[in-house]
Amino acid sequence: MKFPPHATQCYLEPQTIAKRQRSVSEDIDKKILALYGLGMSYGDIQVHLKDMYSVELSDGTLTAITDCIIPAIKEWQNRPLESVHPVIWLDAIHFKVCHEGMVKSKAVYSVLGVSMDGQKEVIGIYFGEQEGSTCWRQVLNDLKMQGIGDICIACIDNLKGFADVIEDVFPKTQVQLCLVHQMRNSMKNMNWKDLKTLRS
Repeated sequence: MKFPPHATQCYLEPQTIAKRQRSVSEDIDKKILALYGLGMSYGDIQVHLKDMYSVELSDGTLTAITDCIIPAIKEWQNRPLESVHPVIWLDAIHFKVCHEGMVKSKAVYSVLGVSMDGQKEVIGIYFGEQEGSTCWRQVLNDLKMQGIGDICIACIDNLKGFADVIEDVFPKTQVQLCLVHQMRNSMKNMNWKDLKTLRS
């Protein structure tokens, strides 16, 4: 079967990455960042690119591509915040990561807030070794330096010392235990046969 002369122009030709080249193309870079944002490892991204585009990239090239978003992340982390937030939720998520050949547990401190206009927004995301009131104090001081002067209600779990830290940094803030955490704590003391009725 013969194709017309212009037909070959419609096909994606594999590209060879030159020595020390750090960018394949803008489209490929965007795809790599999207895959990386979904939590794929460098190994998984390399396999995907090889299967889809016949492109082979080293770990160094992938690092250079993913590192290009660091300035934007830093800018977002240090952006000025509204001085007053009616409600904020503070919680930590624990997850396992592979670091230097060892699996370790890490904590991601997430701060979700409601603005004066009633819009929900992610105020900040912080990383730490484990959850503790000392780390939360650093997070709250950081939020204060970014411009938050007052928080009306702070919803938290029942972490020891957490409420005291909030009172020290934001003395006028009312601390409220998160409804989800209160339900979880209540269900710990219930018979498992009654849990289904309570949840519904």
